[in-house]
Amino acid sequence: MQIRTKFNLFIRCPNCGKGLSHDLSLFALSGGRTISLPCPCGFTKARVRKYRREITFLVACLICERFHFLSIPMSDICSGKAINLYCPLTQVPLALGNEGSEFDEHPIVYEALLMLEDLALRGGILCQCGHEEMDVELYPDRLELVCTRCHGRLTIAAADEGDLADLKAVERIRMGQEGHHRSFHKE
Repeated sequence: MQIRTKFNLFIRCPNCGKGLSHDLSLFALSGGRTISLPCPCGFTKARVRKYRREITFLVACLICERFHFLSIPMSDICSGKAINLYCPLTQVPLALGNEGSEFDEHPIVYEALLMLEDLALRGGILCQCGHEEMDVELYPDRLELVCTRCHGRLTIAAADEGDLADLKAVERIRMGQEGHHRSFHKE
């Protein structure tokens, strides 16, 4: 299974008509960051943000001359599906994209993500609030689990082989409440 973390969007500016390609990364969207996609003419063509399990887009429309709010499941981007955004009123393409991969540069993070996915499938990740559904934020040296109910967070180090060995020894992860960063331990 290959998980994609880079994608590319081609967007035409409604202000000047110039089309440009923008390379985006799920790593850059972690932590609730919003990325603006400017045109050389100074007009902001789009804003991109990760919200829960979706990537949201606020995209300027050439035809309607307004901004459209659209979203794509993060799983679609990670699986490598084509990213095509259309005007909801006219079905004219707003942004067309393709996928890329960033895990060649961050193989430890990729391996840690696979381990966490396996642990989650076995019911081994649970928040203190009792909820099992987590979002994962990706960084070049770590992953952060975020409970979708109480927003409790847990940072999982993924900088080197030692971090992978520590994670491999874990049988269960129990997270803390919002604002509390908890370490994982072998139960």
